[in-house]
Amino acid sequence: MYWTYTHIYILGDGTIFNFLKKEIIYNGINKIDKSYYLEIICTMGLSYRFNVAKKFGYNDTGIMQLRLNGWGRDYCTKKENIVDYNKIKDDIYKYWFKIIYKHKSEYINLVTLCDSIERPLEVGKIHDINNVLPIKLVT
Repeated sequence: MYWTYTHIYILGDGTIFNFLKKEIIYNGINKIDKSYYLEIICTMGLSYRFNVAKKFGYNDTGIMQLRLNGWGRDYCTKKENIVDYNKIKDDIYKYWFKIIYKHKSEYINLVTLCDSIERPLEVGKIHDINNVLPIKLVT
């Protein structure tokens, strides 16, 4: 197995919203225009958000891949910010750990496929795995 130790990106804005929608994480999440705030966060340079790489075989140019960057993590951990980043991070981890662990082998296979040095990537398998996962990923 070959690991490139790349960053993991969440596949699609919808996946990030699914990741955050649980009431245990943030009670008001369903009442805000999430795409508006996501765009602001990305425009400010706090998150990486760009069209999914062609190598993953998604033909819809509107599908994005995203992750919080170093500036975003730094912003979230500042004391003067209203959001308790560590509490939210802990709540997210506690909630999703059991769910992700249930799909452990699929996530390992997915990251291995996405990180492969072989070209072309096995995009059919990547899509099949992502179709059954609650949090879709690319690298």
